Amino acid sequence: MERLFLTRVRAIEKIMVRRRIVSDALDDRHVAKADTLRAELAELERLLLDVRAGRASEFVLQDDAAALHCFVMPD
Repeated sequence: MERLFLTRVRAIEKIMVRRRIVSDALDDRHVAKADTLRAELAELERLLLDVRAGRASEFVLQDDAAALHCFVMPD
């Protein structure tokens, strides 16, 4: 698992990129794991709110290839 130390802005950007990937996958009409993707999308939305509000100091983003353990540096 790769560890990243990010500013809050960069952490938000990482979450939004992953959210866009999941959202695009859901738009595919032949997706087999729609329920799993919807759950991940909801989790990403909550995580995005928590990081923006400063309530989350670390999180894990699971990608198809690897997991990223992200630490949000204080402002």
